[in-house]
Amino acid sequence: MKKQGGGKIINIASIDGFNPEPFVSVYSISKAGVRHITRSFAMELARDNIQVNSICPGPISTKMMNSHWAHLPPEEAKKQKEEMCKRLPTCRIGEPDEIAGAAIYLASEASNYTTGTEIVIDGGFLLGLL
Repeated sequence: MKKQGGGKIINIASIDGFNPEPFVSVYSISKAGVRHITRSFAMELARDNIQVNSICPGPISTKMMNSHWAHLPPEEAKKQKEEMCKRLPTCRIGEPDEIAGAAIYLASEASNYTTGTEIVIDGGFLLGLL
């Protein structure tokens, strides 16, 4: 990237890097590390015209999220999903396409002055209002 005059690095962290969940400590620790390396590399690479940013998704309907409920009977899975949704100001779990817009922005020239930033896409989960 230095040789070509710049570039974009987009890391994927998680809201678990802000507020760890029980029983996934290693995952949470690794995502906190992704947050920190994003900021560190952003400082180190800014003068080389390399922007380093991260996206921090919250509850998004992916294979990983759905694995939380895959082993449960359908009624229990539905109940647990509803409980999660009650904790979200948006009252729903996000979709993968809702992460794509942030990635497109960070990969585009529109973000040339954006570095060391974390874009949290979590339906308001980190607001902690509910």
